[in-house]
Amino acid sequence: MKKTLTPIIVYLIFALFAIRGLLTTAGTVGHNWDWFVPSSLIHLQNFHQFLFSTWRGFSLGEPISLWLPSSPFFLFFTSFSFLGLGGDFISKFLIILTIVLSGSGMFLFVKQITRDFFASFLAGLFYAFSPFLFSEFIGGAATQFFAYSLVPWLFYF
Repeated sequence: MKKTLTPIIVYLIFALFAIRGLLTTAGTVGHNWDWFVPSSLIHLQNFHQFLFSTWRGFSLGEPISLWLPSSPFFLFFTSFSFLGLGGDFISKFLIILTIVLSGSGMFLFVKQITRDFFASFLAGLFYAFSPFLFSEFIGGAATQFFAYSLVPWLFYF
C-alpha cells in the first residue's frame, strides 16, 4: 500500500505546483463553449436535469444529442455542487485529479515492467505533463483528458 501511495503523493505535489497560478485565480478553467463545468453554482446544481434530454434551456436553447455515454462522468463531478462546491473548485480538482492519476498510473505500469524506479518516475512525469494533456485542459475536453489519465491504470491492472 505504501508503494502505491508514494507516487500518488509525489504527483499530487507536482500537480499542485504546476497549476499553482490557476488555484488562486477565480473562475473555471477552460473555454466557455467547450467546458462542461458551468461557472454558476445554480447551473451546476441543475446540470443533471439536462443530461437526459435533447434540449437545453441555456445557451440559447440549442438542440443537442443525448450524452448517455458520458452521463456517469458528468453526474459524478457535478454532484460536488450539492456540497456547495462550485465550478471553480470542480474544474481545478478535475485537472489535479487527472495529473495525479496519469502520473501515478504510468509510474506503476512502467515500474511493473522495468523494475526501475527512475525510469518509472520519468515515464509518469512525462505522461502526466504531456503537452497533449494540457491542450486538452485548455480545450475543455474533460471526458477525453480524464480517459487519458485512466489508460495507464488499464494496462497496469
